[in-house]
Amino acid sequence: MISLAKSIDTPTGLDIQEAFEALGTHVAVASHFGVSRPTVRKWLRMYALSPISRPTLARVRAMQSRLANGEDRVRVAQWIIDEGSITVSYISQQDCTYIGVRGSMIDNDVMQTVGSILGARVVSSNHLSPRSLPHHSLRLYGACALALLECIRSDLRGLKRAEADAAIEFFRPKGFVPGRHPTYQFLLDTWTSFADMTLEAWNARKLVPLEADQISIIKEAWMKMRISKSRRYFDAWKAKLV
Repeated sequence: MISLAKSIDTPTGLDIQEAFEALGTHVAVASHFGVSRPTVRKWLRMYALSPISRPTLARVRAMQSRLANGEDRVRVAQWIIDEGSITVSYISQQDCTYIGVRGSMIDNDVMQTVGSILGARVVSSNHLSPRSLPHHSLRLYGACALALLECIRSDLRGLKRAEADAAIEFFRPKGFVPGRHPTYQFLLDTWTSFADMTLEAWNARKLVPLEADQISIIKEAWMKMRISKSRRYFDAWKAKLV
């Protein structure tokens, strides 16, 4: 494990490699050793090293620190299971799609607790519809959202854990990918497997099981709803972030 103390001598190749793994960028490594970036590049040439730059590592470390407490991880995971959603946002100027985690509740105390744990700002709705209470929401996207899912995936259950696994695989290592990618593009297989498993288990418990074509109709309707909802979230996020 790399020591955070700065070295006063020319570091070894192993020291430099460990520094990149722990800190992620040329700037951070240069600051760690108290030298300039050209000096770091000279060392890399001298040791024939080609470390991979990871500019999002600082955000990942920060999220890991915020979720170091097991009770906080479980609290946030339960919030995601109950009220949160894994979604995306598209930035047209960059032509990139970012992973997102968002959720809202009418219970401001709960939202403020989650926001405090995650270091995220909670936003309250400005307008109320008839017979409704104010909603309070927060959202994370990009490297922060990816780091959140990586930290709490083992505390998630059911469909949310399967969705988190698929999203992590699709958006690693930076939390975004080039191009326009709606949510259903990387979650369709997850939803399909979940629908098949759920309907099979439910139908097996019925006194008079449904026929295969009836089950197929139910599955098709549910899948259409999920895809339609994912498109709606995608367009809404795009409108807010672009």
